[in-house]
Formats: sequence, structure tokens, C-alpha cells
Amino acid sequence: MDWIGTVKALKKINYDNWITVESFPNDAPPLSELAHVWRNCFKSKEEVYEKGIGFIRNLWGSITAD
Repeated sequence: MDWIGTVKALKKINYDNWITVESFPNDAPPLSELAHVWRNCFKSKEEVYEKGIGFIRNLWGSITAD
């Protein structure tokens, strides 16, 4: 995903609303089957939001609209 381009585009239009992190666990059938999730990308569900919020905050704070 082009994270930098996405943040630049959002800042260019003065977006000031929610940004979320979404990750699907492999233990949520039938969703995991329909989304073809074959492994977890995280150790725990808490890790998803703990690392996700930090990632978004750091990215948002380091990018300008240019």
C-alpha cells in the first residue's frame, strides 16, 4: 500500500476524521475463509491496535501535503 501517497492525498483535502486499522484473524470463520486468511499477521488482537495506532500517528505526523 502506498501509505505516504495516501496520507499526502488526505492532508491535501484537509481530511480530519477517523483512520482505522483492520486486520482479519484466521480464527473467524466464515470471514477468514471468504477473505482467504491463511495466517495471522499479528501475535494478539491487542498487538493490532497497539502497533496500528502508533503506526498511524507516526506516519500522519511525519508527512506533509506538499
